[in-house]
Amino acid sequence: MFGAREIARFFGQPIHLFRFTLGPLVWRFTTASTPVTLGAEVFIPAGISRSAVRETAERTKNQLTITMPYALDPAAHDPPSTQSFGDIWRPFPPSERVFVTCMAMHRGDTDAAVEWMGHVVQPEFTDTQLKLTCDPTIARRRAKGGGRRVQRGCEVAVYSQGLGQCNLLKEAFAIPATATAVSGLSVTAAELAAAALALDGGFIEWTLPSGLVERRTIMSHAGSVITLDYGAFALAPALEFIAYPGCPHTWDACVARGNTDNYGGCLHLPVKNPWSGNPP
Repeated sequence: MFGAREIARFFGQPIHLFRFTLGPLVWRFTTASTPVTLGAEVFIPAGISRSAVRETAERTKNQLTITMPYALDPAAHDPPSTQSFGDIWRPFPPSERVFVTCMAMHRGDTDAAVEWMGHVVQPEFTDTQLKLTCDPTIARRRAKGGGRRVQRGCEVAVYSQGLGQCNLLKEAFAIPATATAVSGLSVTAAELAAAALALDGGFIEWTLPSGLVERRTIMSHAGSVITLDYGAFALAPALEFIAYPGCPHTWDACVARGNTDNYGGCLHLPVKNPWSGNPP
């Protein structure tokens, strides 16, 4: 039905649908002037718009821009329906990606065609608007990057899973804790003082009432105090969280964790470059 009405000269009534997801949270908006029901989903009018979908060889040209109303003044009268969605970036950005699915249909259709999928890479606020710059999903697979390097230190991410990865289970190193004091980015919890491994470079997790899991990187650890990379509304005394130690990516660290089989470095790499042109 969508295809037939899309090529019709006079009978098309196109509308766009937007689905945003952040963990278990979902927001649905439409360009239509009235709510649109699609299966079990209801898309609410939002005065939302987007740029044209493009697919070129240049990655930046494939970005999609989505614009929606947002009142930067928290005391603004009659905020738009997109206000609660925009609030997820203020004042602290979420620790997970915000994914977006753009769909199109015609008024009266019972299904919609997916036109574009991606994730938000940058929000930009003005007094009355929120502009989201989004990368297509395929850009993540096409991202350029070099292969692994031969080096003494381990380069794999701690707790990463798969062939050639760290393969430590973070649950085996979890430290449940309850915050007793919070001062800026410093969090105090008695359980942290008993950590067998240094927490520097690790992270903490906690679950919000909405079901969303928040994470913060541990920048430093001393006794029962850790310092995080940035704040959150939930950081307050009595917050229950789980701390996970980081890894200095050395052989000794792998020995301490019983994970030398997955060490990602070359421990016996020669110090002198054999191809330097100078005989030993």
